[in-house]
Amino acid sequence: MKNREDYYNILENIQNCRLDVTEWFVWFIKCVISAIEHSQNIIANVFKKAEFWKKHAQTQLNERQRKVIAKLLEAGP
Repeated sequence: MKNREDYYNILENIQNCRLDVTEWFVWFIKCVISAIEHSQNIIANVFKKAEFWKKHAQTQLNERQRKVIAKLLEAGP
């Protein structure tokens, strides 16, 4: 959805004046790579949070402290 406008522009350009679809394939591969990198960042953040909570499982925290820590972990670096 983020790249919808680019997609339609490239597709229109190819349909109107070119038989070579290389430009579209390059764009598509870049989108796939971007999606994979984004997914890797999400997964890394999930593992980071899980590791933190595992490490501090025995730490006595009240509900407010847990909420603040969860917000900080969600915000990331």
